[in-house]
Amino acid sequence: MNDLNKQYKDRKEELKSIACGGIVNKSKQTHEYDFKAEIDNVYFYVKYPQDSIVEPAKILNNEKAKKLNLKVGIFQIEESIVKVEITEDGKRNYTDILKGGIEIFFTTKIGEISIYLSPSKKDGNKIKVEVDEENKARFNKLKDKSSLGKNCLLERENVSEVISKNFKMSDSVSTESIET
Repeated sequence: MNDLNKQYKDRKEELKSIACGGIVNKSKQTHEYDFKAEIDNVYFYVKYPQDSIVEPAKILNNEKAKKLNLKVGIFQIEESIVKVEITEDGKRNYTDILKGGIEIFFTTKIGEISIYLSPSKKDGNKIKVEVDEENKARFNKLKDKSSLGKNCLLERENVSEVISKNFKMSDSVSTESIET
């Protein structure tokens, strides 16, 4: 049993190290002990310090994370909680937003494009996608819209398709509740 406990603690410490590496705005004062992390088979949870800016791709695409076989991550910053799964073809699939919301940035040739994801007030099983006018204008200037977020999905839908729908409907994207 002691060997299992040691393995768990080692995996948890490795997760904290990977999670720390995913912070974009990391200061010298940010340390691995600033995190709350839990790991269970392919699932993991990380609670980040307040005001952290996190890049899930740095965590989920990390070679160490792949060795730990991490497939489903739950990230929390303040009250915002997001669930991200890795699909069979290696894409990040944002499946659930609880409380608050998150902003996702995509780097393009014409500058950053950001979208805001939050839980739908109409239906708790939907993610509301918001794109402001400035980001809509940048999106419209893209020659190859399908390249936007090509390794990222929103409830298994292509990001560019979701944004295009958003222009037409300004509504929510359907999601399915997944119990973990």
